[in-house]
Amino acid sequence: MAKGVELTAEAKKLASGPVKLPANLGFGEYFAPIMLTMRYADGKWGKPRIEPYKSLAIDPACAVLHYSQQIFEGLKAHRLDDGSVAIFRPDMYAERFNRSADRMGIPAIEKDLLAHLIVEYTRAVRNWAPAQHGAALYIRPLLMGTDNFLGLRKSLTYLFIIMSSPVGSYFKRGIEPIRVWVEREYVRAVVGGTGAAKTGGNYAGALKAAVIAKDRGFDQVLFLDAVQKKWVEELGGMNVFFMLRDRFVTPPLRGTILPGVTRVSILEIAKKMGIRVKEKPLAINTLLEKIKNGDCSEGFACGTAAVITPIGALVDAGKEYRIANGKSGENTSDLYNALTDIQYGKIEPPKGWLIKV
Repeated sequence: MAKGVELTAEAKKLASGPVKLPANLGFGEYFAPIMLTMRYADGKWGKPRIEPYKSLAIDPACAVLHYSQQIFEGLKAHRLDDGSVAIFRPDMYAERFNRSADRMGIPAIEKDLLAHLIVEYTRAVRNWAPAQHGAALYIRPLLMGTDNFLGLRKSLTYLFIIMSSPVGSYFKRGIEPIRVWVEREYVRAVVGGTGAAKTGGNYAGALKAAVIAKDRGFDQVLFLDAVQKKWVEELGGMNVFFMLRDRFVTPPLRGTILPGVTRVSILEIAKKMGIRVKEKPLAINTLLEKIKNGDCSEGFACGTAAVITPIGALVDAGKEYRIANGKSGENTSDLYNALTDIQYGKIEPPKGWLIKV
């Protein structure tokens, strides 16, 4: 273990012990038996420690329970063909984590230190990275205010945790095309709000629409802008791309959309592959019309958890608009293969994209 990170004797024993994972992992149902913790008090971060995974004892007055001063991240480590384990772009996730912290009034963790902690923790739990293609070790950094105080102010103390979960496909049907409900009533984020931060409140605010959509038989919700309810933004936890004639279009980042690491990786990969992509506003009615007349030939959602998932249909006010006859498009499949080939070490990754542990 690197200098500065304490690995307790019990955690070391757990880290080196036998690992038996179920054949069907699901997503976020199983957890590695160790976690990293680090506390903030008196204006500084304490010593990071890797210890056995355990429940937290939280006072009923804890700030995070009342004012939701909390952020998190989600990134993946993959088992490569040579048996080693590598994390996908931890530096970028560390940068986004700190941008979220700044927006939520939480003290940042110096970027190099944060990336270092992610790497060292992942090294300790690398035995829990599944071997099968399509599976991964999902790594979840979490940071929350811990003051026991009911006044409305930012917390003065914080708890930082890194935990992990061996996962399979995010959607139960794997990478089959999904059906998406166009949400016209509820919104996810507003300009000047917290839409670009990875904080739990954003996801809680999106849950009601997601539950309604699921009850109607849909896989996900497509949210529109909060002011005009006209412009395509993102799904409940994923960015979106649509192929309009000869290029993919994805909504621009204007403070209401989470800046996905998978999203920016796709932009970089597509450029190298000669697949045209443009970041520009996309009106929902324009999109539906283009699907109807055949000018939209592909669509997909992307994110850390689901990677790239084809969109087979949008449903608006009960009317279904099928994309590519409900199948995955050729460019979507090519991008998925290119991205996962990098993540699993099948091809040489761009510099800094894979960090072996």
